[in-house]
Amino acid sequence: MTSAEALRSRAAPASPSAQQMYDASLQQLRKGSGATARTGLQELVQAHPESELIPDALYFIGQSYASSAPDSASAYYQRVVQDHPRSPR
Repeated sequence: MTSAEALRSRAAPASPSAQQMYDASLQQLRKGSGATARTGLQELVQAHPESELIPDALYFIGQSYASSAPDSASAYYQRVVQDHPRSPR
């Protein structure tokens, strides 16, 4: 087996779960790293679009914008209301 074949035969590393991404992002938000939290939450939304955590992720993306870009925050809150009307957020 060539080295290229060996690389292809290895299993791809497991992607983080939606819960892992959510928890890590909220931890960043609590530390005051809004931009880092926002990036992680946006990646969660892209990687796990069917997760039950999506409404909360969208809400916290909005929270990460609340003081610096209120219009962006409002847009994310509106997505929660429109796309996830049963969400408590």
